[in-house]
Amino acid sequence: AENGIVLVPTSLEVKVNKYWDDFSVMRRNATVRTSGTDLTIAFQSNRGSAGWVAEGGTYPTTDDKFKSKSLGAYKMGRIMKISEELLQDAVLDLEDHIAKSLAESFAELEEVSFTRGRVLGTEKEPEGFVHKALTQEALTTNSINFDELKDLRVGNKQKYKIDSKWMMNTNTFKAISKIRNNAGDYILQPSITSEEPDRIMGFPVEINEQMDDIAAGKKPIAFGVFKEYLILDRLGLAIKKLAEKYADEGMVRVLGAKRTDGALLNEEAIIVLKMKTA
Repeated sequence: AENGIVLVPTSLEVKVNKYWDDFSVMRRNATVRTSGTDLTIAFQSNRGSAGWVAEGGTYPTTDDKFKSKSLGAYKMGRIMKISEELLQDAVLDLEDHIAKSLAESFAELEEVSFTRGRVLGTEKEPEGFVHKALTQEALTTNSINFDELKDLRVGNKQKYKIDSKWMMNTNTFKAISKIRNNAGDYILQPSITSEEPDRIMGFPVEINEQMDDIAAGKKPIAFGVFKEYLILDRLGLAIKKLAEKYADEGMVRVLGAKRTDGALLNEEAIIVLKMKTA
């Protein structure tokens, strides 16, 4: 211990990371990497083309084109208070409770940023994908029809179709579940087992509560390859027990902190539906 700071058991960090993955929709769908430093990520923006070559002819020379994104590290943290009585008398698994609480609060915070962060252009948090993805304008301010969803799906380039998914919150999902296609059938195909996702027009649906509701000027639905969103974590998760600092209050506090960043690498990989502005 130093200055009232005690390192917690490694098992607590393991539990936090496990719960974190369970709670975070974006982490399950994005690409997650770990680094000890800031990184500039190069990615292919345009592929060169091949051509037919006659015998003895000249091969066409076409280069792939690349873009780059720079990712740093934004810190999120929390201090949670635990009474000495709870530590001594708790019948619950206290370590599990602490791990679950930290993980859920961190996952909720970063989900907001990875989805729709930097709304005001601030630099205190990662950049949300909805601000960088392609946009399709809706016809109305407060309703979505079958043709708009079909156009959204078609608007996603063919090379992204295989791994594409829908993303929306629960309120939007309820509205979409009532839409029928031109043959009169519901476009939602409910899952048969808990392991299988619900599907719309054959593509899986991911529920992300940080997506907008259907309202004027909002972006309630996204369709595309969310693996093109990169989450870059810094090494390690800081979890410390502040043993002495709050002893006079009869409290022990646990500090948790994590540094991370995120960005949509290829803006053509995801397309969002933006409702008409009132």
